[in-house]
Amino acid sequence: MLAIQPPAGFHHVRDEELLLARYNTYMTAKLTLSINPAVVSRAKRYAKQEGVSLSRLVEVYLASLTERPPAVDLPPLTASLRGTLQKAGTGAYRKHLVRKYL
Repeated sequence: MLAIQPPAGFHHVRDEELLLARYNTYMTAKLTLSINPAVVSRAKRYAKQEGVSLSRLVEVYLASLTERPPAVDLPPLTASLRGTLQKAGTGAYRKHLVRKYL
């Protein structure tokens, strides 16, 4: 059997999401996509193997891309350092690495 690998960065659909996909009914919106036919064929086989519709597979994938992860409470020291390097360029760090290792 052909092993279908998900694209880089794609995490397999969690079992509980698949279970909900089988039994959950809700309002939907139609969407037209232009996708390479070979990709569609592989995606259909993958969805069938997982026991979920292709529409639900695409929905779960898009949701995983667009949902924000839950806020994490950082330890006080880490929280105080957050954002301090936003304006730092990589040039100075590269020079440091060259001096240190070469």
